[in-house]
Amino acid sequence: MTKSFLALLAGVVVVASQAYSAEPTVAALHLKNNAGPSLESYLGAFEDSISSRFSSAGLRIVSARGALEAFSGDNDAAADSVTDGSSLQRVAQNLGADFALSATITSYNKNTKSFDSYGVKGTNEIHTLRVSYQLLDVADGASVLADTVSAQATIRQTGNLNDDGGSMLPNLLDEAASKLATAFANKTKSTDIGAIAAKKSEKEVTFTLAITSQTIAIPSVTAREDGTFDVKPSTYSVEPADFTVELDGLTIGSAGSATEFTALPGLHRLKITREGYKDWSRMVNIREGMTLKIEAAQTAAELAKMKELVSYFQGLSKQTTLSAAEAEVLKGRAQALRQSGYRIDTQIKSDSVEETDLHIGDTPQTLDLLRDVFSN
Repeated sequence: MTKSFLALLAGVVVVASQAYSAEPTVAALHLKNNAGPSLESYLGAFEDSISSRFSSAGLRIVSARGALEAFSGDNDAAADSVTDGSSLQRVAQNLGADFALSATITSYNKNTKSFDSYGVKGTNEIHTLRVSYQLLDVADGASVLADTVSAQATIRQTGNLNDDGGSMLPNLLDEAASKLATAFANKTKSTDIGAIAAKKSEKEVTFTLAITSQTIAIPSVTAREDGTFDVKPSTYSVEPADFTVELDGLTIGSAGSATEFTALPGLHRLKITREGYKDWSRMVNIREGMTLKIEAAQTAAELAKMKELVSYFQGLSKQTTLSAAEAEVLKGRAQALRQSGYRIDTQIKSDSVEETDLHIGDTPQTLDLLRDVFSN
């Protein structure tokens, strides 16, 4: 597993406060160590301390580490898709949080002072740990709250007393977590973070994805009473459906010709995937009312399959009549397209049935030729 994702797993928790809102206000907390490698192994313990101390301060905390591990499993590529190129703000959005809480171990210093008192000589080692935090609005990344706290411990060394300071760092981190939670709770007394979180949905915008591909000329087939079928030229649009849509590494739904989605405005990594088509991935600046038109590029294998289907339908269009057996072949071709996830607009007319538009995926009740195909 990648280092960046390990760091994320070590430092993401969900923090909820009900001080100002009936609904919990959620923040994704990411721990960052700027104080050197000696503290890396303590990040997990620091997360536990923050969870415990924030709970004691009346703030409900739920760890998101398990959810992230369940998402990535042992797949490094999946882990990278969540973390690489995503700011903490984007990670918080992906977790469905209202805020991003960034806690940073900014420094860890040791100052040694010698003493000689009443014939006893020794040194005092003064250890100081500083931690800062910022609470960011996930909608626009604006800082809502910020503060810095410090924790200090002194280890005395003399000729007859030698303390290796084994428990010193865990104690400092626990004290810093306590002060961090207290500072946060004090700040929220004058800042209604619940009200800020409630406005998050108001900041979301609606955008449309319009995915297109090549079209195939499908003839209009009219059923006769004698069991044969009239064939007339008619062009219908073949539309690829069920493209998987990912935003900042997480799937948000599927799209076809024109599908609406909601997201917070700004830069996002958008990815479109579908079997038989080349992946499409871009950084996009999402804004209200935006329509993004994407021309889906088929793979070589998909192009070969479509070429054969186009050839079949072109040959069919040159005929004027279909036998029942040929109609069954047509149904088989339609079934192949349906199973490939294509939506086709077709028309079938008979003496007793009015002209009807049929979309793959519908369940028609009045059509004869393709009823069995599209009702399965």
